[in-house]
Amino acid sequence: MQRWRHHIIFLLCSLSFSKAHAQNFFKSPSLGLQGYYGSFLTNQPKAQLLRDSYSYFGEVSMQYQTDGRKAWQRANGLPQVGLAFFYGNTGSKKYMGSMAGVFPFVAWHIYTRKTFQSSLRAGAGLGWIQKPYDKITNHKAVLIGTHGNAYLNFVWQNQIQLFSNIHITAGLNFSHFSNGSSTLPNLGLNIPALSVGVIYSAKAPTQLVKLRPDSLFKKASFLIYTTAGLKQFPWIESKRYVVNTAQAEWNRRFSQTGKYSAGAILFYDRALEVDPSGILDVKRKGNKVQAGVFVGYEHLFGRLSIPVLVGTYVYNRDLYTILFQQLGFRYRINQNWSAQLAMKTHTGKADFIHLGVGYELK
Repeated sequence: MQRWRHHIIFLLCSLSFSKAHAQNFFKSPSLGLQGYYGSFLTNQPKAQLLRDSYSYFGEVSMQYQTDGRKAWQRANGLPQVGLAFFYGNTGSKKYMGSMAGVFPFVAWHIYTRKTFQSSLRAGAGLGWIQKPYDKITNHKAVLIGTHGNAYLNFVWQNQIQLFSNIHITAGLNFSHFSNGSSTLPNLGLNIPALSVGVIYSAKAPTQLVKLRPDSLFKKASFLIYTTAGLKQFPWIESKRYVVNTAQAEWNRRFSQTGKYSAGAILFYDRALEVDPSGILDVKRKGNKVQAGVFVGYEHLFGRLSIPVLVGTYVYNRDLYTILFQQLGFRYRINQNWSAQLAMKTHTGKADFIHLGVGYELK
């Protein structure tokens, strides 16, 4: 139940950054219909046996063109923001079945001509898998252990104008499902795919608003974060453990859209007391604490931001590589408080998802 609260809170935070533009959304919307065709990736022989078809799914999206009324819009080159829903086949009809999801997204224009446009789109939300792992009825589905998952989506999309309001599209898509190791198995479902589609755009003038120079940059700041997550370790159906983190971070805004950061993070991970051999009655007493230092980058979209950090352990490396990574979302509630949802990983393998709050020291 806790992991569902995490996903729901994340979705609400992701959607809220466009709340202030709701009127614009309905005045100048674009409707997109996309089809995707690909195949999921895996380097595990036992998972390759799951593949019995190609992955294919359809998407319906609604989006609007930002007009520069907010600083983050101009700073990011007037991106499009929207919401998408998809449904289709995972590529394993027998063992994983259908998939579906809903997610907000942002799309940046990278190349534009009179009748041609190329863009990059990134989104994150909730994903659903019809047939997750079950030790009795579906023990071969070793990629995903839950119906509900976090979902990430990246698209390189190219569109050509056919008529004044009609565009056809083609591109490359990458989709990722994961529950952040809250329930094993969690190898993750990764699907690269080709896409084709059509977009209907309601024409509306784009009004550019000049920004105040002092709205672009801020002085350096110091923040503290505390979060909590849940992970299952070391085996399927083993015990779940609460992980707490404390993070101290210094950052400075260096551009209209970016911050660089450095800091230290402390992990209080109760799962580290479990013997890696899986003998549950063998405990490694006192092995709960890990500490690391990191550097990072944070991309800004107004109140919403996406921090990415790379760190190294300075205490208790334990079972992992010396490097760890963290990718997430932050939402600025007011001048002092912010919320954070993040996933800690080791070279792409999820460790746990954690949720919490941060405070900026003045």
